Amino acid sequence: MPVEDFGGLTLHTQVAGAGGPPIVLLHGLLIGSLSTWYFAVAPTLARDHRVVMYDLRGHGLSELTRSGYGVRAQADDLARVVDRHAGPEPVTLVGHSVGGAIALRYALAQPDRVARLVLVDTPLPVMARNWIDRVRAASVPDLLKLLPGGNHTLVGRGGRQLAKLAEKVLALTTRTSLLDDLLAEPDFSDDELAAFARPLLLCYATRGGPVVTATRARLAERVPGARLVMIEGGHALPVEAPAPLAAAITEFVDG
Repeated sequence: MPVEDFGGLTLHTQVAGAGGPPIVLLHGLLIGSLSTWYFAVAPTLARDHRVVMYDLRGHGLSELTRSGYGVRAQADDLARVVDRHAGPEPVTLVGHSVGGAIALRYALAQPDRVARLVLVDTPLPVMARNWIDRVRAASVPDLLKLLPGGNHTLVGRGGRQLAKLAEKVLALTTRTSLLDDLLAEPDFSDDELAAFARPLLLCYATRGGPVVTATRARLAERVPGARLVMIEGGHALPVEAPAPLAAAITEFVDG
């Protein structure tokens, strides 16, 4: 499990697949890590592609920095990973939840480095004040229940896995500027979305919440040529519905 130095920031990275056009996978916040993809969607994509995954800063085995969690800052982190591991040809970016916003910001800043973009149940804007207030007021068990994507079962089981998850979430929400950084992040403008000129696939859950549902409609309307695939499940599609998600991505990339 390589943990690499990227100019003073250490990130945990994994690469699967020996060749083929590169795909870079980004997970969501707080409970996410590269394992979101590694045990589910990545093996299917790696049959014909070089698949690059990494833990976002502060997540998994990557460095827990005090700050730098805004979408633009994390798009710079993505640029470092792409430059080191994806090779010279344009990449397909696949981002789940806030990972999709990071991928979109990178794609807008460096369109020549991006061949295609897949957004998986991505919310825009990425954070809401009322949700952050609830997170900050919650006890640890209630905090985990507030997080999207099938965590209630984990909370009920308890044990070492729950303890590690709780420790990570607590560190990110109390010892870093993550919540403030993302709340301060401006939303993407309609002009930016209308100017996006790369093929875009929207993979959204049938049981999505109001923010992601509104985002799905906005992106489908604003981004020229955007394709929409609805997948049965909730917000954690990469782990809830890996097979249909992998099939949708493969068809989009190779079809």
